[in-house]
Amino acid sequence: MEWVETTGRTVAEAKDAALDQLGVDEHDAEFEILAEPKSGLFGRLRAEARVRARVRPTRPRAKEGRRGRARGEGSRGGRSRASGGSTADESSGQDADDGEVLSTGRAAAPRATVASDEPGRGEGQTSGRRRSGSRGRRTGASGGAAGRGAAVGAGRADDERGERLEPSAGRSGRGRGEAARAAGEEDMTMNEDVPLDEQGEVARQFLVGLLDQFDAGGSDVQIRQVDEETVELAITGEDLGLLIGPKGATLQAVQELTRTVVQRQTGGHNGRLLVDVAGYREKRKAALERFAQEVAEEVLSTATRRVLEPMQPADRKIVHDLINTIDGVTTTSEGEEPRRRVVILPSG
Repeated sequence: MEWVETTGRTVAEAKDAALDQLGVDEHDAEFEILAEPKSGLFGRLRAEARVRARVRPTRPRAKEGRRGRARGEGSRGGRSRASGGSTADESSGQDADDGEVLSTGRAAAPRATVASDEPGRGEGQTSGRRRSGSRGRRTGASGGAAGRGAAVGAGRADDERGERLEPSAGRSGRGRGEAARAAGEEDMTMNEDVPLDEQGEVARQFLVGLLDQFDAGGSDVQIRQVDEETVELAITGEDLGLLIGPKGATLQAVQELTRTVVQRQTGGHNGRLLVDVAGYREKRKAALERFAQEVAEEVLSTATRRVLEPMQPADRKIVHDLINTIDGVTTTSEGEEPRRRVVILPSG
């Protein structure tokens, strides 16, 4: 199945569009994230998410089984057609002249190179090209049948066996090609589950090179495994505000770029990679939790809903998690990326 490429305002939206095109369930499809959505100035969407997907391939039958079946079909077909050709030519072979014999020999000659690879068939193919002497040897080996008609029948039978060999060999070649493609697809599936420490090292090397380009040579990158599915790369140093940007926008872009580099170099799509600069994420989380606590108290006292400013998905999750611990208030989200925002409202 060929890959299809779709876009959307979010990765989930692009995946849904791909599933609509493929007409399969998400469990029956493979995805590759080509590009994450990017926000431009003033919160506008600068670039949509791009996703490549295809129907998950099924493993084909074993190569040996297919080749053996193809060879068996070729040999059965060759025997049946050879016997039929011999019977028909023996009945009318008395009227055949030397021109017919030569014509039959020339027709079989191009296929002699194919049949000569198997024992016992090279002599039969050669006899199709020769005249009286070769025909005599051919008919003597097959049981002493005499006459020019029998030689014509034998030549045509070998010709038909040669024709049967060609598609059989083609099927074997295609079988080897299919097996090679299946092995490649299996390797691709295996590469999707890359160890997190290996992904973290690739990400660290990329960030070190990025820091050199930013002329931040005194900085350091440390790898910390948060849990079984998450690896955090912490950048420490001085004067790193340029890597954070307003409300962490530059940091978010660096994180998405790092993820893309890791996916392309390792082929791994498992686990999560987080990038933090100078402890910004922890500081941002603490500030958001304090802010959400104050807004929740205001909503409880006034019984009116409050709409917060647009936030990135990670920031919205922090607000949702905190509000869920407070009785009497609840949260919801409205709008579309990158203008999606959290709404805090009284519950019940």
